[in-house]
Amino acid sequence: MRVATMCIGALLLSSVVYPAIGRELVGPSCGRGFAQAALATSYIPHDPVVVRFNAEFASQGWPGSGTENDPYLIEGLNISTSACCVNISNTDVHFVIRDCLLTTDPPFPGVRDGEDGVCFRNVTCGSIVDSVFDRKHFGVEIENSSHCEVARCVFGRNTWSGIRVDNSTRCSVAHNLVYDSSYSGIWIRHSIDCTVLGNRVYDCSFGIIISVSINCTVTNCTLFRNECGVRFRSEGCLAVNNTCYANSEWGVAIVMNESTSNSLYQNRIGWNGLGNAVDNGTSNSWDDGVAIGNGWSDYDGGDTYQISGLSGSTDRYPSEFVDLITPSIDHPPDIQYVNGTVGVSIEWSSSDQYPASYEVLRDGIVKESGTWDGFKVVIDVNNLAPGVYNYTLRVFDGAGNLAEDSVLVQVVPTWSEILASGWGLILASVVVIGFVAVSWKWKRKDV
Repeated sequence: MRVATMCIGALLLSSVVYPAIGRELVGPSCGRGFAQAALATSYIPHDPVVVRFNAEFASQGWPGSGTENDPYLIEGLNISTSACCVNISNTDVHFVIRDCLLTTDPPFPGVRDGEDGVCFRNVTCGSIVDSVFDRKHFGVEIENSSHCEVARCVFGRNTWSGIRVDNSTRCSVAHNLVYDSSYSGIWIRHSIDCTVLGNRVYDCSFGIIISVSINCTVTNCTLFRNECGVRFRSEGCLAVNNTCYANSEWGVAIVMNESTSNSLYQNRIGWNGLGNAVDNGTSNSWDDGVAIGNGWSDYDGGDTYQISGLSGSTDRYPSEFVDLITPSIDHPPDIQYVNGTVGVSIEWSSSDQYPASYEVLRDGIVKESGTWDGFKVVIDVNNLAPGVYNYTLRVFDGAGNLAEDSVLVQVVPTWSEILASGWGLILASVVVIGFVAVSWKWKRKDV
């Protein structure tokens, strides 16, 4: 029996860097979306950008520095359109797209599926950093390109994928936050030698897909509350030090017979719906061949861990992946406000190494639920009738540990509401009686 345990202090997790947007950005609160309206006012509105060859950077007036030797910088723009926001093709100079807000301009709230946020075709040495993408088709699509980078960006509510790299080489997707894409968070397709590092992906059909690709690496990523955390249909790829938990189907899936010679070790895989991992490929390794395997939430203490699927693969050095620590949650003060007051909310600070889901109850009835991503939970308590309400937040981590807190909200009626009610008549009567009594007392004194 192996006694090694992979738990809260999992190796190297502290090296993950989360997106740091140039503008002040409140992270998605329980997957409900970011403060786009507030962000938009701090950017410069701009029409879509189209660059078709190197010389157009200069002819359009884009300044340096994108390195090397001071090429071009596209920075601080708000491009809101159903068309592609930034379309760059046939370039080989260094350029950077930085600190931009790229969204679809909807005719009504809730629409998505504009064209791409940023599209690179036949581009060498292009970078996209510290930007926000919302309601596009692909947030970023990189095709037939090399040495391109997507880093420290936020992708929300994109129809197909947050980021797709297709038929490209030596591209990097690093330290991005991706959520609520209908198909995949990050998709590497028909590509070679690409790196996916330190990304956090949830609420997608597939967190990360490595499809028909060779020698790609997935490291230090966190995938949760997707249907499948990571899906490989690849050759010679590496997955190290990732955390895949609370996905509704598989934590890690290797599909198709042609998926071969992939290596996966030092990952934490747990509490997934259909199973933690499945391997239908050939000759894939689930340990480093020396002493390090993966942490599994359902490891039973045996010498090996059997991987589901047609391949018959085993992890020869498995360990237990456990989480016995409940989430932390603070206690905001109770709230009292006069009916009609606007902008009233409860804001809970809560955290956990493996956050998963939340629910908000009002007087014992669930009013809201969804993915809890470890950010603050903010609940609107406006537009309530006068009375006292008990709001309870419950947060669950991937292992099912629960923390909860309750806040009382008292809505006080306005004076006009009081006077219009039965209590208003009683109060008026008391005032009249009091006035008469005082008047009679003064009259007696005068006598």
